[in-house]
This record gives sequence, C-alpha cells and structure tokens, in this order.
Amino acid sequence: MSAIDVRDAKAINEGQLVTFELGSEVFGINIENVKEIVRYPKVTSVPVTADYLSGLANLRGVVFPIIDTRVRLGLGHSMITDNTRVLVIDSDSSLTGLVVDRVRGVESLEDGVISLPPAVLNSDVDARYIKSIVELNKKDIILELDLEVLCEIRVNSSTDKKEPLKAAVEDASEARTIDEKQIVTFTVAGEEYAFPIDVVKEVLRVGEIVQVPKAPSYIVGILSIRDNILPVIDIRKVFELPSLSEELIGFIDNAEAQHRLWADEIRASSGKAVDNVILSDLNHCPLSRWIDSFRTSSENISRLLQNLKSLHTQYHHVMSDVVGKIKKHATSGESDIDMDYILRNFIQLKDVLNTVKEAIKSSIGEDQRILVVEIGRISVGILVDRIQQVLRIQETSIEAPSSILSTEKADMVKGIAKLDNGSRFILLLDEQKILSEDALQDVMDIGDTVGNESRNIETTRAKDIEEIQYVTFNLDKEEFGIEIKEIQEINRLDRITSIPRSPSFIEGVMNLRGNVIPVIDLRKRFKMATTEHNDSTRVIIINIVNELTGLIVDSVSEVIRVSRTDIQPAPDIVKDDVKSEFLKGIGKYNKRMFLILDISRILSKEEQQELKEVSKEGTGSTEEASERVEAMTPDMNRDSQRTMKTKKLKKAE
Repeated sequence: MSAIDVRDAKAINEGQLVTFELGSEVFGINIENVKEIVRYPKVTSVPVTADYLSGLANLRGVVFPIIDTRVRLGLGHSMITDNTRVLVIDSDSSLTGLVVDRVRGVESLEDGVISLPPAVLNSDVDARYIKSIVELNKKDIILELDLEVLCEIRVNSSTDKKEPLKAAVEDASEARTIDEKQIVTFTVAGEEYAFPIDVVKEVLRVGEIVQVPKAPSYIVGILSIRDNILPVIDIRKVFELPSLSEELIGFIDNAEAQHRLWADEIRASSGKAVDNVILSDLNHCPLSRWIDSFRTSSENISRLLQNLKSLHTQYHHVMSDVVGKIKKHATSGESDIDMDYILRNFIQLKDVLNTVKEAIKSSIGEDQRILVVEIGRISVGILVDRIQQVLRIQETSIEAPSSILSTEKADMVKGIAKLDNGSRFILLLDEQKILSEDALQDVMDIGDTVGNESRNIETTRAKDIEEIQYVTFNLDKEEFGIEIKEIQEINRLDRITSIPRSPSFIEGVMNLRGNVIPVIDLRKRFKMATTEHNDSTRVIIINIVNELTGLIVDSVSEVIRVSRTDIQPAPDIVKDDVKSEFLKGIGKYNKRMFLILDISRILSKEEQQELKEVSKEGTGSTEEASERVEAMTPDMNRDSQRTMKTKKLKKAE
C-alpha cells in the first residue's frame, strides 16, 4: 500500500469517521459530511432510473434521493431490517441518503494508520469508491468511502438542479393562476403520478383495445374513439415494469408455490414436526394480507376473491390442524394423519387461484383507465393502474427533481409535489418526454397503418367546438355526469366533521387547504340506499351560489367529450329514486347513457340560503375556521359523529 502524503495524513488523522457495516465489510465516512443518521424512512420509488437509487424521501420538508449503498458498491441489494439506517450526507449544498446495514459508531483517526487503496481490493467492493484504508489498533480495517465519487451523478446539461421549477410550471398553461396548478393524479405500481390537467384531453375506461401485430411491448394496441384511432401505450412498460395483470398473476403464482411447498413439507415430514414461518400464521400470510387489502371495481374479481378468502382460511386451518397432529405424533408415537387430505385441500386452493388469475386477465381493465394526452403531433392513450383525483396544488409545493433523476430515461419527471406535510409525494410527469423520439415514431407509424393520417390538431380543435367535456361518476349502479367547467377539483374522501343543527342535506364539513366547506352526500340527496365509504369514494368540489361545496360520490369514472348531438333533454321521470329536476339532460357515449346533473338545481332556493348560512360559520381566518372544526370532535370517528349529530337534531326538534 502507498502511504498518503504526510500533510494529508495529518489532516485526516485529526478527524473522525462515522463507521458502519455493509455485509461483512466495515466502512467509514468523514463525520463532517454526515448531517444526521435516521431510520429507513418511507421511500417513493422513481421509475426507469439508476438501479442504485432506492427512491425519494422527505426529511422535515426537504426531498432528497436515497442511494442503496450496497448496490452502488456492487454488493447486491440491501435487506431492510431493524438495524438499517440512512446516513444523510450534506454534499455540495444538497442532501443525499446512503442506506447502510448497521451503524457501528464514531472512530477517531488520531492513532490510525491510513493508506491509499490498491488498484484491486481483496473484497467484492468496487475499488473506485474507496478513498483510503484505515487501520485502527492494528486489527480493525475501515474502508473510507469517497463521497465525491459515490454520489457522483450525471446531470443533464440542459438542467440546473438548483433551478426552481416555478418558471416551467408557469409556462405550462397561461390560463393557470399564479398560485395554483390543477393536476390529474393516478397510480402506477403503488406510486402516485400526475399530468397537468390542461394536457389531459379526457380519461377513458379501458374498452375494446385491438392489438397490433409486431408492435413494441409498450404499445397495448389501438382504440376507436368517435371514429378516430387512438394508439394506447402501457406506462408500466415505459417504466420497464411488468403490466398490472402480469404483476398480480406473478404474485399469485408465487403464493401458490409457497402453499404447495408447505403442503409438500408436511406430506414428506414422516411424522416429524414441521412448521413454515411464512405461512403458519394466517394473519401474516402474504396471500391473506393481499386478499384483504386488494380493491377492485370488477364484480367478477370481487366475487372470486371472497371465495378465495374462504377457501384459503380453510386451507390454513387444515394445515394448522395437521401440524398439531404431527407434533402430537412426535411425542406419543400415534398418528391418524391423512396425507391425501392435505393434497386434496391444496388442489382445491390451486383451482380457485387459477380462476382468479383468469379473471384478472379478463377483468382487471375495469380498474384501469386511459388518459388521452397530446404528445408531439398526435393524441396518445396512456394506460394507468387507477385514477386518483383531480387536484389543485400550490406551485410552492412543487420542487425540482433531484439531479440524481436527470438520466436519459428518468428525465420524464419534471417536478415533485409534496403534500400533506410531506407525507405524500406526487411525481409530475412531462408528457413530451414519456416516449423517446424513436418510440413516438413507432406510435405514429401505427396510427398511419390503421388509416389515422388525416387526423391532426386543427381537426381536433374544430371538433372540440361541437363537444362538451364531462366528468362522469357513479352512484350505486347509475352513472352521472357534470360539465368539467363546473368542477373545481376532485379529492379523495378525507375527514368529515358533523355540525350540530345543520340542514339534513349537509353531511358535514371538511377542511380544503384551510377552507371549511360543506359536504353533501349525493346518495342521500337522491334518496338512494347509503353505503360504506371506501378507497374509491371521491368528493367533487363544485361552486353552488358562490360557495365551494363538496359532493360525495361512490367513484369517479372518466373525463369524456360528448357531441352536442348526443345530448337530449331529460324526461319527466328518469328513475324512481332520482328526481328529474336535478337533471339537465341525458348523454350518450360509447353505447351507454349517463345522467347529466344540473348543479344549480341540486338545492332549492331555501336550501341554497341554508348552505350560505353554514358556509358563513366558517368565515374569518381560515386557520380559525379549521381549528374550530377540529375542536368540535377531536377524537371521534365519523360514525360516532353521525350518531352525535342525529341525537342533537332530535333534541333540537
């Protein structure tokens, strides 16, 4: 080993190293570069980026990248345990997190022997990341990491990582206000993404997609929309991820293999006690947790999952009973175990799992949506897992992405919206960078092949004049629509606080970024049977007599464009449980009908005045209004709040 220059060695020896373990090796980082050490945080993954990037995390309002140090050094992926820590490194005025297996402590270099690393280390670590080798007490060897090389990131020359995103956001749409930006959010592989609403022409259900022979894997096929051909791409494939159905079927295949292995272990045990820590506890079985957490709009999949849950629970009970008998046999020497009974139960479970997989192949599209966006000179359908909401966000909540994302493929992320006090991240995508030039040409070629040459932007704009854009939503089995220009935003259902002695048509009030607004349950308003709210429940924010008001609906379906010729006046009675005075017409779209709501007539004049009175209770500073609502029922859940409201109303009567 070559000795470091004496002057350098003296400077180093006066410092301290934070030491930690990665596998069997011990590493160190100069303590001056370590801002703090934290437990592994919630990490938002970023698609199609460097393999060593775990994702993004939030540290007291600052978003920063997390590097899997093991992968960076060539040691394989990290396993997250209770000992895992993240070293928050302050380098070049920006933060970077380094995942380590275990922190050992802080070592003084005063008596250390420091040498330059050899060209090839006697370990699996990539030598270029090692700055020096420190020997302590003539026995402990510490590999000091070179942070400059370890955190080196290729920055796109056209992007300055310190350049604020505000200018780019303001240029996105002249119609947007200075303070807010409206976005359409959606999920892909568990992460939340968004496009600006002005680039989303409409949101469609997954219809009859026609596959195109020999098309690239990211092209799902083509969809016929109002005599136009729409190429559809799977954004999961663009992100180099399996399709939604492939991911779900892969999980089920793995669960089936685990349960088969469990059965085989028991059948081959020959009377010896056998246990499987992964599956022995039903509550911790991955398949059981998935069944309980999975949400779908498909009645077919839902019905099969209920059947699977019952059979899977039975299977666990059978296996647990058999394991108990095996343990008893191991001590008593007696056995009455029917091994074929185990096999029969597994075959039953396998048959239902196969049925669920077939249902996912045919029906998972009911959960997915297609966003129609303009990319280059053509409209493209982008297939996503699930639409979340239409949301207004403050531009100040948008941060420029870290320079670690400035790779050729991940450059599609143009900003990160940080909401809910930093607990929620939304990755803002640049629609013009979703596809490379070659990929975009592939999509255009497919459009040409099926005779889509004549369609262009001017033709589309001319047609838009004859069309009205609607947001459609569901109440029970009925589909309704509201003109998109009448909708302020669409939110997930958050906490609803009941207000004593409020009008019966008002469910309660909610906090919308500091504004306290009344909320109406449309099921109750239309005298429909009530139901439990779930992950699909949404609140549509509209303006009634100059008052922001929320409408609770079962789910939001699509954003569609309907020709005026496909809209007809509402008949006197449309449905027994929906009064026609709420309606302004009937829309026809893709062989189905939806009821168009007249939001100005959802409430009578007397009710509109009552709504104003409720809204006035929330006037004054938004902070005071919000605090008043929170103070009314600080610890009660919504069911108990409804009970309290009912009792107080009866008392008032």
